[in-house]
Amino acid sequence: MLLLASCASLLSEREQAANIGQKSGLTATTLQTQRFPIFAQTRISQPGQELNIYIEGDGDAWLSRNQLSADPTPVNPLALKLAALDPAANVAWLARPCQYVLADSANCRADHWSTLRYSRELVNALDAAITQLKTRVAAQRLNLIGYSGGATMALLIAAQRNDIASIRTVAGNLDTDAFTSHHQVTPLGPESNPLRHAATLAKIPQTHWLGQNDTSIPPPLANRYANAVGQGNCTRLQTVANATHSGGWEKRWIDFLNTPLPCAAR
Repeated sequence: MLLLASCASLLSEREQAANIGQKSGLTATTLQTQRFPIFAQTRISQPGQELNIYIEGDGDAWLSRNQLSADPTPVNPLALKLAALDPAANVAWLARPCQYVLADSANCRADHWSTLRYSRELVNALDAAITQLKTRVAAQRLNLIGYSGGATMALLIAAQRNDIASIRTVAGNLDTDAFTSHHQVTPLGPESNPLRHAATLAKIPQTHWLGQNDTSIPPPLANRYANAVGQGNCTRLQTVANATHSGGWEKRWIDFLNTPLPCAAR
């Protein structure tokens, strides 16, 4: 057992991520966008049907409150683990720009996983990767699922597309101003806040699950977003008992996926 653990520790994060995906039939690939390569994993069995797209969280962007990491690749890629559990016919997972491919990303800078992590430049990179996946699958409609900062990206991307059937988020940063104010850190700028697009997003069926014991993104940080998009119409926020920012989600995920979305039948 010690030998196996030692061998596992020698695997790169990319190899570990590929192993997570392979167990559920996901295939690793790299999508080339104009400025950033995007590491992705896909499982496509019914071309032409809807595509579920998972967007990873911010990863290990910070070593401490005041020290940036040299590489934002996540040690615990929760969005990937949730994608691996998804039984849908067409599933894709996207790492964030600079994650897993930093050595091959000449355009990556440290501010791309700190103050600019939700910037239009990075939103457009993921958006371009999503368009590539949509074309490959011949999908007409997309379902976006975002974890943590991946939720922010999902909302910002959804606001500029017209093919999003639904949005689901887990421990999502839905209001970046509330987040930076709560943690007393540098503001991320107005373009980073999904709240700016509330009128557009309000029309999309969406559910946001928030961890009761999440100290990184406590549930009250989503209140302004909920008010802006009109919770109870096409938007539902649900606090999940005993869940933390990264714990308590996997065992519940299939049940969450099977929960009907608000106003989805309209």
